Amino acid sequence: MNLTKTMRMILAVTVLLLVILSSSFVTSAHPEATSGVLPIEKNKSTSSLEGVGVHNDPPAIQVTPYREYFNEPAPMGIADYGIGYNGVPYNYTTSSFLGNVTINSISTYSPSANSTNVTFQLNLNMVFFYKSTYYDFWVQDVAFLNSSSKEITFIDNIWNLSAPSAAIYNSTVIGNGTVASSGTNSGPSKFYYDLANSSLPGNNVTIKDNSSFLLKMNTYLGRNNSPEVAFLYNDGYGWIVYDNAVFHFANGLQTPPYFYVNGYSYNPANTYYDAELVIGGPGNSTQTEDINSSIILMLEYYNGNNYQSIRNAFNFGSDTGETVYNAVVTGTYGSITGRLAAYVTNGTGSLGAMYYSNSLSFLKITTDTPRGALYVRNLSYTGNALNVTNFVGGLVNVTLYPGKYSIEVYSYITGTFQNYGNVTLTAGKLTVLPNDSYAVSFIENGLPSGISWNVSISGINSGAINGSRYVFYLQNGSYNFYVSTPYRDYRTLNETGTVIVNGSSQNVEVRFLPVLFGIRFTETGLPEGTNWSVTLNGKGTLSTSNDTLIFNVTNGTYDYLIPSAFNYSPSNHTGSVTVNGSNVTLPIPFTIMNGYLVGKITPPTATISVNGTIYKSSDGNFNISLKPGKYVVNVSSPGYVPFVTNVTIFPSHVTKLQISGLLKRSSDLALFEIIVFLLVIVGGIYSFLRSRRRR
Repeated sequence: MNLTKTMRMILAVTVLLLVILSSSFVTSAHPEATSGVLPIEKNKSTSSLEGVGVHNDPPAIQVTPYREYFNEPAPMGIADYGIGYNGVPYNYTTSSFLGNVTINSISTYSPSANSTNVTFQLNLNMVFFYKSTYYDFWVQDVAFLNSSSKEITFIDNIWNLSAPSAAIYNSTVIGNGTVASSGTNSGPSKFYYDLANSSLPGNNVTIKDNSSFLLKMNTYLGRNNSPEVAFLYNDGYGWIVYDNAVFHFANGLQTPPYFYVNGYSYNPANTYYDAELVIGGPGNSTQTEDINSSIILMLEYYNGNNYQSIRNAFNFGSDTGETVYNAVVTGTYGSITGRLAAYVTNGTGSLGAMYYSNSLSFLKITTDTPRGALYVRNLSYTGNALNVTNFVGGLVNVTLYPGKYSIEVYSYITGTFQNYGNVTLTAGKLTVLPNDSYAVSFIENGLPSGISWNVSISGINSGAINGSRYVFYLQNGSYNFYVSTPYRDYRTLNETGTVIVNGSSQNVEVRFLPVLFGIRFTETGLPEGTNWSVTLNGKGTLSTSNDTLIFNVTNGTYDYLIPSAFNYSPSNHTGSVTVNGSNVTLPIPFTIMNGYLVGKITPPTATISVNGTIYKSSDGNFNISLKPGKYVVNVSSPGYVPFVTNVTIFPSHVTKLQISGLLKRSSDLALFEIIVFLLVIVGGIYSFLRSRRRR
């Protein structure tokens, strides 16, 4: 990261200007941002400062958000000034803030710095009392991004706002960073800064478009009960704590420090008690132009159980000197979950309020799980519910856009979901789900691991369930349910039913069975009573003396093997069959098996005739396959006496021809054959002549 020394040291300068209040709420829906599961930190302080005397605090003058900036360039993003609808002030404290940045695309350029670098700043006020003195420190968790190369690094700053001219010294704070002079003209003001170690996971890496990173700051009593601020980031490598700044001069505190948002008055340095997640120039009070961007920003505070969206939001901050222009920032919400955010695009923008609490809905749920996650799904969305936030302590409070939602709670303890049904959230109202509900647990068995199922009960749908248990929280009454699975190879034994809730929890056992189809093997050709068999997929074997064998199987492709039966052979010993939603019948014709006639003759050139069919030998050897039956065998060769015999061939049996060789013809035998031949001819002529005389 090519940062000048000054740019590494200077990230914020505050100038205060006054403008009038204006507001608008944009209700366009944005795609749901993708972010990892957020670990929940233990709450360190959630006490309110209302009614607490503040030492060295300026007179209470209700703040106006437009005193610093009235138009662009300005730090653009999402900010909570402690100012609600009609300018009504409020205040609150928390131990932690979370900033979520999703960059779909980004392109910026700073003419004054000749740089494509841009900063994303989570800026807060950390407050504590020490020895009856009030201290306010402005803390910054900053992502420094090159919008061209997408290389990201992380930086933190701490400024002392406890008095108009307050400074930070080595005796004030100690951590991984350094105390340095700001180099301003107003005096020797000093600040603390730290550059995240380059070896840390996720630092000095290249991020991609359509990805998210998170910034978080926690404050608590640390070493020696001194106030401490932890600076964290998460850009896909898990949560990284890259700096712990300890205010070691204030040891032995009894009351934890806190982040403070207050719309009733300005802080001792006459700046804001606000919380902001903003976009600005690359440092040293530089401006940058938003050339082309699509960015989603979410700002949430820790309410003691979970992170919750700020309830009133402006689209600009006021504390930092780094600014952006040609940026349009509008209020938006997740079309699936109703989560609130700021949507940043390039264009001619204006400063104003994005939303107030009277336009939002608030949901409070009491559960029996000490550690869980809230899942929310807009009823117009047909997919699965999405994780809105994690929580601890059996209680979750969230700020959502008004609408109709399906509400589920996942327990990290039991690994099960609890369905609180469909809820209509109304603008400006807090919805508390009824506490007089009872758990109705559906317990599944029979499905293979990884196969989803679902339950619908009186119009409340669970969506896809991947575990073996799912819980609905229902009030007393009678409920009809329907259980199914999209996996067609399994069916529900008790697909429908009724459950009655009457002052106690209920368990419903759901049993799934495989859907089976028949592979029917039907034989022909075997004599009655002949036993035969089939082996399927090398495992199951069935045998019978009837003409049919049936295997009951699920959908799929199966190999089969059919051995010979007695003296009969199937048309195909092996093959495969595919079952796809219906029964299958395979005809298996059997035919009687051949026998074999074998032997060896001399001379090797002799011809073998079986029932008139000529077969050749191989060097005098012969092996002839014949159907079972009786045959006349004639073996002959010129100059040899023919050999004629009768044989019977049996199925699967080898019959050896009883012959060793043909006899050669002798000369006397040849003369005898000639005389016999001549006598036959003469006899024929005599018979012919005699027959003519009789006429």
